[in-house]
Amino acid sequence: MMRFPQVLHDEDVDRLLNWQSMVDSLDAVYHDWANGRATLAERSRTAGSDSMLSHMGGIWTAKSVASSKVYTTSRGRFDFLVTLFGLSGQGLMAVFPGQALTRWRTAAQTALVATRYFKLRSVSLAVFGAGQQGAAHVESLVACLNVREVRVCDPQFGVDQADTWSKRFKTTVVSCSPEFAVHGADLIVTATRSLEPVFKGHWLSSNALVCAIGTSSVKGTELDADTLDSASRIWVESLSQAEREAGELAHWPGRVASEMKLFDLPMLYRMDEPLAWQPGITVFKAVGNGLADTAAAWLAWQQRTHPQAGKLIP
Repeated sequence: MMRFPQVLHDEDVDRLLNWQSMVDSLDAVYHDWANGRATLAERSRTAGSDSMLSHMGGIWTAKSVASSKVYTTSRGRFDFLVTLFGLSGQGLMAVFPGQALTRWRTAAQTALVATRYFKLRSVSLAVFGAGQQGAAHVESLVACLNVREVRVCDPQFGVDQADTWSKRFKTTVVSCSPEFAVHGADLIVTATRSLEPVFKGHWLSSNALVCAIGTSSVKGTELDADTLDSASRIWVESLSQAEREAGELAHWPGRVASEMKLFDLPMLYRMDEPLAWQPGITVFKAVGNGLADTAAAWLAWQQRTHPQAGKLIP
């Protein structure tokens, strides 16, 4: 008799996950990826006349699970479906609409990088883009870091919304210009669909961490060449995937000379202290990866089937 999988809707995912557990799950899967206990299935895209069909996924051998994400892009709209498989005889275990999973894993990945980088330091945060991902990033970073101020740059973000966010996230949130947002900020997050750079690299402070997460197309670039030129190191999820999908790298004149300062997550996680702070500007360019989806789906399923609120199941 056929056994139907559990369906975990977006509201289920929002109820089951918390930021620290999601950060811990990503940290675990990236450690395993670096040590041969997880495998990334990089994104493939099929173009239609006015739409795109994309596939990505991952195998987390250490947890005996695999996941696959398929999604369509049409007129700026994304529709996702994530499936979670057990590799020890369970078959298809769970199905997710995927919007919430994508929001959680993207913001948690930035929180993972930032918490590793800054440790217990107090930081000033600048965020470009006040949409779903912008809001999720503020929520995740306030939950996982000591954020003393949030500067938001978005044409649709005004004083009233800043007041709403201040109350929601229990920290100081201001609406400001791009230059004011970046000047003196410790952590800059770009969460836009911009095809052009959203700030000028010479505005950055000397030890800033820049996390560019908004675009995954070679047609778009949220960062300018000055930002990449001045960076002491550039981190990406997967070198091969970033070379195909990161517009920042594709359009950067200094790309050929960048090899010595370009690292991906498997390389970083083989170091004694992955993602650790070093003097100079650091850029983390993320395009999204299927292992992050796997870690998020596995965690949500574990929390649904083994309810231990706020704990990461070994």
